[in-house]
Order: sequence, then C-alpha cells, then structure tokens
Amino acid sequence: MSEFFSLIFDTSDFPARWHCGNWSDGHGWLHVVSDAAIAAAYVSIPLTLVFVARRRRDLPFIPMFWLFGAFILACGACHLLEAVIFWHPMYRLAGLVKLTTALVSWATVFALLRLLPAALTLRSPADLEREVARQTKALRAQAAANATLASEIEIKNRALERSNQDLAMFAHVVSHDLQEPLRTVTGYLQLIQRRYANQLDSDADEFIEFAVDGAKRMRALLEDVLDYSRLDSRGEKFARIELSELMDEVLTTLDTAVRDSGAEIEIGPLSAVFGDRTQLVQVLQNLIANSLRFCGDAPPKIHISATRDDDWCTVVVRDHGIGFDMKYADRIFTMFQRLHGREIEGTGIGLAIVKRVIERHGGELWVDSKPGEGAAFSFTLPISAPDTGLPT
Repeated sequence: MSEFFSLIFDTSDFPARWHCGNWSDGHGWLHVVSDAAIAAAYVSIPLTLVFVARRRRDLPFIPMFWLFGAFILACGACHLLEAVIFWHPMYRLAGLVKLTTALVSWATVFALLRLLPAALTLRSPADLEREVARQTKALRAQAAANATLASEIEIKNRALERSNQDLAMFAHVVSHDLQEPLRTVTGYLQLIQRRYANQLDSDADEFIEFAVDGAKRMRALLEDVLDYSRLDSRGEKFARIELSELMDEVLTTLDTAVRDSGAEIEIGPLSAVFGDRTQLVQVLQNLIANSLRFCGDAPPKIHISATRDDDWCTVVVRDHGIGFDMKYADRIFTMFQRLHGREIEGTGIGLAIVKRVIERHGGELWVDSKPGEGAAFSFTLPISAPDTGLPT
C-alpha cells in the first residue's frame, strides 16, 4: 500500500493513452475535449450549490447540497484525469480518485434514502398556493371581524364617554345646587347656636351641635364629590414637576395639622415627574392627611421617598399608624368606603381621588399594610411625556 502511494504520480509503468491503440487525432481529441468540458461543468455545479447553501441557510436539506457538491466535484476530477492520461498516464491517481468518487456516491445514495420520507412530505406548489389562499381568506375574515369589533368598541366608547360626561355634569350640578341650601341650614344652625347658647337645656345644645357637625360633614362631602367629578374635565396640561416643590406646598397647607399632631415627617430623595401639578398636590395632600388622621395614640411618623426606574418614578408615603387588614386593600380606594367608622374624621373619597388621579397619569397605585404597624401607599408617575394620548 505504501508503495502504491509513493508511486501515485509515477507514469513510467504505463504508456500515454495516445500510444495505446490506434487513435486518430479526431477520435483522441473528441475524448479529451469532452472529458475537459464535463470536468468544467462538474466544477461549476458544486460552486453554484455552495453559493446557494451559503446564501439560503433556511432551505431544508442543506447538508445534501454539500454532499451533492462533493459527489459532482469527484466526478469532475475523474473526467479531468481521463483527459490528462492522454499525455500523462497517472493511472494510480485516477484509480484513487475513482474509489473516492464511489465512496462519496454511495454516501450520497444512503443520505438520499434517509431523507426520502421527509422529502415525500414536502408540499407541492399547488398545495402551497391553496394554503396561501386559505390563509388569505381567513385573514380577510379576521380583518372584517376586527373592523366590526372596532366599530362596536368605538360606539360603546362614545356612549361611555357621553355617560361619563352626563355623570360628571350630574355630580357637579347636584353638589353645586345642594351647597346653597346646605349653607343656609348651616348658617341658621350656627346662628341658633350662638344666639341661644346657655339659654336652652344641655340636650338642646347637644342636638344643635350634632346638627351643625352633620351639616359640616355634608358640606365637606359635597365638596369632595365636586372635586372628584372635575378630575378629568378640569385637569391641567401635563408638565415637568419637581416633587420637592410639591412637598413644600403640601406641607405649607398642612402646617397646622402637622404641628397640632406633633407629627415627625421625614422626606427622602425625590425626583422630577411629568404630570398635572394641582392634582399631584392633591394626591400627596390626601395621603399625608390620612397618615396624620390614622396615627393612633402616638404622634404620627411619616416618611416620603421616591425612586426612579427606567421611565417611571415610584413614590412611597409610609406611616407607622394603625394600619389595616390587607383583605380591605381594594375597598379603601372605592368612594364612600370607610374602614374605621365615624370616629375618625373624613368623607371616604380622598383615596378614590388619589386612585383616579394616578390612573389619569397612566400610573399604578397599591398599598401594603398590617394592623398596628402602619401603611405604605405607593404609586408610579411618568418621568417624561408618556404615549397615552393624555394632554401634554
């Protein structure tokens, strides 16, 4: 075997093909030119297959492209040597190339047999056309259904918008129109209280005080309902706001309540946000006022901080007050829902206003609390103009 490979390019043992037999020039050159042309074609075909395989890696059976390329290239080498042997009788090399071609050929045969079941499952162009037509029909039907659904949603949205406008108008009218007779009732009750003080018995004084207190609560309730109804209709355009400036304004407004309660308020790092200044002041004021009211017997301790995450700022108002059971977490954001009865002042609308404002800003609102351990109200606000269709 080693002798064979050492003499693989040796031509001394064989005569050139021109000298084997009685070749005419025409007959000999016919073979030479034909074999050379076949060899050139067999080289071009693998190059084309390799080009396709490299450009279209998504095609099925890519390994077969490479195997066919090797097979055809080996066949081309055989034909090339058949032409060369006319001058250089390298029969050993020609035999080795033919053996290689045979091995590659059978490898290709076995690979084809393995791929045959998968190849037979390939869909024909007609099948693909039918599938495309079916999918196109389905997409058109879906598009028509979507258009119908969009039209229905648009109609319902308009109806809902009209309903919300009517409801807001009703709340505004009711709140506004009720305030005038309520002011009259409150005024006369207070007049009676001042004029006839100490002239009536203790029961009468107590009854009058209850009536005045009830009228005041009713007035506060109507004002809160009026504020709630105006959240969307009278909202300001959104702008960049420094939360530290809002906190200064809120603490100035609540200064008396803070001093009277002996509250300790700690303000951590704050951030700039994008929103309605007036409504965000109302949010912070309502949350801090709640912490001042629901503090229990100890002086209130309140911590306000903010953190930034991508395009949003998370604000946390935390206190160490009486807290509540988390099973009531959803209920506290509903209008007129009170967890602690009438013993603590309030109308039951403040947190509903907070929720409505945060939703208008595209943010989220949640709370964590435990009875006796206080509550932490968290909400998110955009740092820059959000793509929500809201006024900017």
